[in-house]
Order: sequence, then structure tokens, then C-alpha cells
Amino acid sequence: MIDAKRILPGILLFVLWALPAWSSPWVDIAPTAVAEAAGRGLPRFLDAIPANQMYQFGFLAEDEMARATLSDPFRTYTIRPADLLSFEGGQDITSIVRATSLWTFPVVSSGEPRALLTVDLMGGEWRAVDLAGSPLAAEMASVGAYVDGFAGWEARYLRIYQAACSFVLLTRDDEARLVPLESGALILGLIHSGERYEYTTVDPSEAILALAPIVRENLGPRMEE
Repeated sequence: MIDAKRILPGILLFVLWALPAWSSPWVDIAPTAVAEAAGRGLPRFLDAIPANQMYQFGFLAEDEMARATLSDPFRTYTIRPADLLSFEGGQDITSIVRATSLWTFPVVSSGEPRALLTVDLMGGEWRAVDLAGSPLAAEMASVGAYVDGFAGWEARYLRIYQAACSFVLLTRDDEARLVPLESGALILGLIHSGERYEYTTVDPSEAILALAPIVRENLGPRMEE
């Protein structure tokens, strides 16, 4: 297994000096403290991966992990249940979208996305809190490539927790579109489980209205906060 103390200085230098030039469609640039937390946390998470589970995080050998670096992060946005359930359609969706404290960095090795490292604000300090496996990393790379085709549009990663689905919200001036990830496409009935999904855009108002009954059902007797 990789010695985290041995590789930490090199990774930190790369993260702080060599994050790719900003050409990402994501609307937010992570504060320095967030990038530093990701740089500190990456070796710790990589070192904790058992050798027989490396493939779950997209690595075939330890030297691939030793070459792992962090790419442009994206921030997680959400819509509070009360706002989603009171949405009547037609209004600007950005008025009900809220930023969370979660930032997610693609972990890249040999030019390929391998995993996703998430940083959160815990007790007033930015900390790396989770390393997600390769399937989600590959999906985010694919949707990122699709979104790159929307020149002049800004992108936000939107997670609707109470419906367990995700989207990319695209905005330009007073225009807005949603790109469902596979979880969103399944919820909206654009595909069935096991079917191949090709990214597309949907009307935000129609999508939010379709999600409302699912959110309401999943909330159950809880307060719609």
C-alpha cells in the first residue's frame, strides 16, 4: 500500500501549483482552503484502500494511485424540499437553488477519471470526507464533456436528496436548462433501468414539477424543510 507520508508533499505541490487552467463550465472556483483540504485528504483516502479493492476506485495498480492528481472541482447545489414543493412552474429556477458546503474533486490518473474526492466544512474547518468509486467519476466526466459543448453557459451540479437524483443546471442570461444524470433520467422516466442513456436537456419547470410528488412521498410525515 502507498505510504501517505511519502507521497503527500508531492501531491500537495501539484494540487496547489498545477490545477488545470480554468476552462471548466462549472460556475464556482474552489477557495484555496478547499483545495488545500483536498490535497491533504487525497493521500489519506488512497492509503486506506485495501489492495483487493483498488479496482472499485478505478486503479489497477499502486503506481496508478501514486500518480493520482486532483482536477477542477464542482460544488454541490440543492433545492430545499419546501421550496421544491411550493414551486408552481414558470419562475426562475435559480431563485430556489441553494449552494451547499460540499465540493467534489475528480481524482485523475494517466489522464483518466478514477474517483471523486469530496470536501466539506466540518466544525469550521474544510476536510476531505469521502472518496467515491469509479462509476460515478466516469459519469461526471461524461456529463462534463457533454456540458462543455454549451459554450457561454454556466453549470451547477444539482442534487435533489429527497428524490435521490442528480442534474446539471445550465444557465445563460435568463435561460435555464437541466441535464439529467442517469439517476435523474430514471426518475423522470426518460430511460428504464439497464437502458443506454444519452445526455439531453429538459425544461427545469417540468422536471421540478415531476419530482414534487416523489419528494413529498419520500418525506413522509417529516417536515418539508
